[in-house]
Amino acid sequence: MEWSYDIYNRAFECDQPSMANAFGFKRPINSLDELLQYMLMGQQEACRQRIADVEFMGGQGHFSCCLMPNDAKLIHVTMSFEKLNERIVQGTIIPQLTITGCEELAKILETIFDLPNVGVLVADEDTRILGCNRAFELQMGYQNRDLVGLKTYIFSTSHHSQAFYDQLWKHIDEEGYWSGNLLSRTANGSNQAHHLCIYRLTFNSGRVLFLGFSTDISASLLWMKNRCE
Repeated sequence: MEWSYDIYNRAFECDQPSMANAFGFKRPINSLDELLQYMLMGQQEACRQRIADVEFMGGQGHFSCCLMPNDAKLIHVTMSFEKLNERIVQGTIIPQLTITGCEELAKILETIFDLPNVGVLVADEDTRILGCNRAFELQMGYQNRDLVGLKTYIFSTSHHSQAFYDQLWKHIDEEGYWSGNLLSRTANGSNQAHHLCIYRLTFNSGRVLFLGFSTDISASLLWMKNRCE
């Protein structure tokens, strides 16, 4: 579904019937702010900034988030937008997944935590570990019960400098996530090669969680090394 707005007078246009049908909006969307109000507060500001960057600097932008048309419905969407000319910013919004009710949300969470080859770890705003899944236990050699309450720095290794970790957390503070390859210290003291993604989740209540997804890449690195030799 396409939408656009006039940079000078902020006049907003979209296919109102399609918007209402796809998202269940009860009233017309007459401005960009009215569309963004269905996002969570943190997502509103992030999306508004992405669109503003395109408005002032040109080019294209993308954003992924959830809309909440009402308390019983959650819709994940992707948005893209570009500056067509000096006056018009045009974009699209595509619904990808609709969740209705806690049962569907619970099933998605269960599936994420049951991923067989992806380690999942959750920590609080002080990076104290709240729990992990079985795949993470197998990757790192720890038991979930032994990790709860510990800080995530137990996985730090001397292979990486303090500056590396400072930059990692700086990126999370500024962008809300970090993604890359690194070594982590396992329960037996060895180094494990991972591709790690860390996300900061900020809720309207003020609660902050860190969600990490790790994939063991040691076998791939060994294969590449042997191939090069």
